[in-house]
Amino acid sequence: MSTKTKAYSWVPTTYLAEALPNQLVTMISMFLLLDMGVTKDVAAFYIGWLQLPWVFKFLWSPFIDTFKTKRWWILTMEVVICCGFALCAFLLNTAFWLQAMLALFFIIAFSSATHDVAVDGFYVIALSQSDQSLYVGIRNFFYRVGMVIAKFAIVALAGVLMNPDRFGLPIATSWMIALLALTVLFVCITVWNFVGVPKTEEPARVHLKTSEVVEDLLDTFRVFFRKPHLVSALLFIFLFRFPEAQLNMMTTPFLKDTLANGGLAMTNEQMGVLTGILGVVGLLVGGIVGGICVNRHGFKRWLWPMVLSISLPDLVYVYLSLTQVTNLWIVGACFFIEQLGYGFGFTACSLFLVYFATGQKSTSVLSICTAIQYAGMLVPGMFAGYICDALGYQNFFWWIMLCCLVTFVVSAFIKIDPSFGIKEKE
Repeated sequence: MSTKTKAYSWVPTTYLAEALPNQLVTMISMFLLLDMGVTKDVAAFYIGWLQLPWVFKFLWSPFIDTFKTKRWWILTMEVVICCGFALCAFLLNTAFWLQAMLALFFIIAFSSATHDVAVDGFYVIALSQSDQSLYVGIRNFFYRVGMVIAKFAIVALAGVLMNPDRFGLPIATSWMIALLALTVLFVCITVWNFVGVPKTEEPARVHLKTSEVVEDLLDTFRVFFRKPHLVSALLFIFLFRFPEAQLNMMTTPFLKDTLANGGLAMTNEQMGVLTGILGVVGLLVGGIVGGICVNRHGFKRWLWPMVLSISLPDLVYVYLSLTQVTNLWIVGACFFIEQLGYGFGFTACSLFLVYFATGQKSTSVLSICTAIQYAGMLVPGMFAGYICDALGYQNFFWWIMLCCLVTFVVSAFIKIDPSFGIKEKE
């Protein structure tokens, strides 16, 4: 079986499975907590802390390199996540729902972070360099499809169920049903991956000593810190998504908040049906075009168009906050523009991590890189609610545009091989 055939059988579903638990913890949880009466600043703070497993996943990445296979880790973590989703649904309608959700979200986050390490490492070792650049748009697209399913489809389902003009169910019951639907979907993905993920690795060592694990971790850090142009790479990885880290946290409160408070007063159902449809089309076009462009001309040639693409479309939120337009098609068009730019621009972030990690102990190095990236998302995101409360939505979105200068600065100093990402001649 060819690498390309294998890739089509597992890249879409593994990255969809990578996205869904992440989005439950970092995105769906915002809708859920707001609907259940938690304030946006407190919700953002909780969600920020729940991202810690993605920050520190490099600490246990040596186990994934040295115990069993990455395929085993992928499938095992997906089973654990299935159980976590189901427990979230059944415990939501209890008196201790908040404590239960936070505990389960953390378990899901830990399992998802481990799953990320295994999937990203599998991607590096199972595909050639040219295929990595070719499939980066596809993997990013399906990751974003997972975001759409989580943030919009599941949220819209909860919105329909709690809508007094539709079913009028209690908020907790509506969310319980929506989470059960998410559980069923993830079970189907897991079953597919048991068949679709190829066996391309030899089983790693089974019996490990503590000294071996520590030595593996130390060796990973040695490899990491000997990477060329380390400082500029670290700044890029940590700060490239600095505006997005804050924007993502406040998009949902902005859309849901009342017109009097500066929001757009949209319901969960409205956000799911309209912005989800247009958003996924924008991500499809942007992500796949980004991968094709890099595959033809190389990553370095397309870096600055991607930096512009991920930054400038954030202006749509300035427009929406100034006009507070309630026409759903206009709001949907704004989402399409922003997601189109994001899908194309995020290709730069994904490819640079792969580029920097390529070489010795690539899986562990990649996990450190993604952990640093998550730290860059966690720290600004935790305090986005407090910043937004202090500035108001309009000034907050102008602040986001100012933060885009950080993305420009860190992009100016990274070093990239001009040939990286170009399709190899057959």
